[in-house]
Amino acid sequence: MDPTQPAIPASAPGASSETGLVRPSTPGVVIASGVILLALAVLALLWTALFFVYGALVTSISSVVQSNPNDFGSINFGPMAEAMRPVLYAVAFVFFCIAAAHLAAGIGVLGRRSWARITGLVLAVLGLGANLIGLISVLVSAGTTRQQLLRNGVALDPIPGIVFGAVIFVSFGAAYFFVLITLARRGRDFA
Repeated sequence: MDPTQPAIPASAPGASSETGLVRPSTPGVVIASGVILLALAVLALLWTALFFVYGALVTSISSVVQSNPNDFGSINFGPMAEAMRPVLYAVAFVFFCIAAAHLAAGIGVLGRRSWARITGLVLAVLGLGANLIGLISVLVSAGTTRQQLLRNGVALDPIPGIVFGAVIFVSFGAAYFFVLITLARRGRDFA
């Protein structure tokens, strides 16, 4: 028996018949971490669907480009489209694996399983690193993108898109940082 946890009589709801003690209630930050992991799983599943559909449609997109040479030029995209299909399916599979890991970790964190805590920590570190790399690449490309567009005669201002991308990376990074800090500091709440 853990001396830091209060003993509650067995008559309370959720009591264990073996020890006569109740497991303490789950802290809100642990629940929030589990919900964030589940939300990230849903978003990864949406990316999976996007890449899978794009992989399925890449040949028909290529045929539309080929049938309108005045609009798109006379470049033959057919072989490139066929070569891109397995790459897009592979990316969809990677996102599916990421979604499955987030789903399992989210459910496990809500159930306060120690394996889910470790999985959540690993996913949070990887997600935080990926978002940091993405944010740095968006910010580094900010200056060169505008110069290239102006040099090519495009009057489109890329700053709103760059700001939007930076906000997305910061938001996801903050979610992963919250999960990382919560799971790292709340180890005693997991069985």
